[in-house]
Amino acid sequence: MSDRWEAFLSETVRRYSAPERDVGDTTATTPCHILENASCGDRVEIYDEGTTVRVRGRGCSICRASASIATEIARAVGRDREILAEIALAMLNILGTGETAGAPELPSDMIDEDMAERLRSFSLLADRPGRRRCAALTWEALAEWARRVDSR
Repeated sequence: MSDRWEAFLSETVRRYSAPERDVGDTTATTPCHILENASCGDRVEIYDEGTTVRVRGRGCSICRASASIATEIARAVGRDREILAEIALAMLNILGTGETAGAPELPSDMIDEDMAERLRSFSLLADRPGRRRCAALTWEALAEWARRVDSR
């Protein structure tokens, strides 16, 4: 296993997929947007609670980590759908090509360099098609939600 892959797994996936990083109690709310990968059972739920957007990933650790990071980003940028869509599309580009150059810049006034580096670390999945979809599901769901005129 490469050093970069091992670092990605230990520093990003294990850290962000831990149960204590979950988005909190969502039993009283209904997700406003759901996207599922029927082939593996991964599921991403978006909760739009007026002032807060939360993303919950269910399934493998990469899906859960990606969703947890998306929730942190949503907290940082607020409910600004345009910025969230831009970040989601940048992530889909990174996941699809493995290239971080040429991707839209992350808003540095809202996302610190540490978080930006974590996002860029997902580029390692570009050459692992069996795992790429695990992370992409989150960003596809967030982009779809952000593009909707009425999220309710």
